[in-house]
Amino acid sequence: GRARRRSICAGVDLGSRQSYICCTVLAPLLLVVVLVIGAEVSYSAWIYSYAMERVGMSSNDAAWLNSLFWTAFTLGRLSIAVLASCLSPGALLVPALSINFLSNLLVLLEPDSQR
Repeated sequence: GRARRRSICAGVDLGSRQSYICCTVLAPLLLVVVLVIGAEVSYSAWIYSYAMERVGMSSNDAAWLNSLFWTAFTLGRLSIAVLASCLSPGALLVPALSINFLSNLLVLLEPDSQR
């Protein structure tokens, strides 16, 4: 028979299990992490501008609101880390998605949110 020629890129055999895991697990995970961090930072910048321009808060109050966002964000991450050691992923996912859905619904039900 004829010997198969293997594709190698940067020392990694592209037909190997390592490259399969890299392309199907690690690359999409990296993309999600980058997008989530970008969304977090964008939201924190937006909430400050929104508080000053649309709500009319002072610069100091808008900064406090931004600090409140990061404090709540950190406490949420810490509490989920503790709960993750006790509960299954499914048991965490359903309440988390429900809270997310309800908070978005509250924002949309606010009469001024349509402007």
